[in-house]
Amino acid sequence: MNCQIIKYDIQLTKPFRYFLGDLESLPYSKIIITDNEGAVGEGEIAHALDINGELQESAEYYVPYIDSFIGSFDTVSSVKDIDFIMKKIRLNMAHNTGFLCGIEQALFNIVSKKTGKNISQLLGVDENREIVIQITIPYFQDLDGYTNHIKNILTENKPKYVKFKVGKNLELEISAIEFLRTVDSSVSVSVDANQAFDNSHDAISFAQKLEKLNVAWAEQLLHKDNISGLKELRLATKLPIMIDEGLHTPLEAEYYAKEKLTNYFNIKLAKTGGILKALEIIDVAKKNNIPVMLGSMLHGKLGIEYNLGFALTQDLVTQDFFSYFSVEETKDLGYITSALAISYKTLYK
Repeated sequence: MNCQIIKYDIQLTKPFRYFLGDLESLPYSKIIITDNEGAVGEGEIAHALDINGELQESAEYYVPYIDSFIGSFDTVSSVKDIDFIMKKIRLNMAHNTGFLCGIEQALFNIVSKKTGKNISQLLGVDENREIVIQITIPYFQDLDGYTNHIKNILTENKPKYVKFKVGKNLELEISAIEFLRTVDSSVSVSVDANQAFDNSHDAISFAQKLEKLNVAWAEQLLHKDNISGLKELRLATKLPIMIDEGLHTPLEAEYYAKEKLTNYFNIKLAKTGGILKALEIIDVAKKNNIPVMLGSMLHGKLGIEYNLGFALTQDLVTQDFFSYFSVEETKDLGYITSALAISYKTLYK
């Protein structure tokens, strides 16, 4: 087998604003793997410094290394084959979970074409499952921006789950959450700080304010390496905590569970390195009764189908999926029903 990696820029319909900056496009890569039988598979490599520490500029340098890893295999025809190949690659390629996820996706793509089975079928999971997606509200510079956006999504989308990006203007962000609560008290509201808080004192103060607003969970308030701060936060607030940027591996999942440092896991395939490692983390979550949300990068069509196909194989709290509202090429795919639900029938129709 051999591979090709090409630049894969995904344009957003409008800038997406969060704590670390404004995104106008996604500097990703696409990996194309061809086996010795001529079967071709494609995968989306999501580069993000804050999630997996990767840059698009480095992608071309990985081609000879990935070629050397997969070159000893002639073909791939089953999930068992994918697992074996990925284990060999992981022995030679530490971290780089965006690349690993893209490689795995391309291999799954080949097997799907050869077998005529989609991801749900390959993983042997019930085809009748449905997931309800979460809408993410980015930063706005004033309350009018928030209120207009909130009114629009409540009217047009009627979401069951809404997540606010927070960390730039806490007073304004709390006001926006308060406004949503006055308009609709039934929506499950969460917040995502993307590691915005420098210390546990500020994070605790913010969390205690959120407790009064019936917030379902707060996602990654502190820097992923600030474990002592996380312990202080857990002791000082009753607000449920979700780990995101701090969770990449099954070993980390075991640690968070053992130390009782989180109420929820947020896993992303571009953060775990693909489906197979994500399944290991989900196993840890099940053993410790920790609910799991499948997070999502902003994705193009390739990445969305991979994420949603996997989501339909699992019992998840919700699917964090906002590419549909931000990426032009995803708007006409017809995956999402009027109830913001995605089912096997809509994804694989």
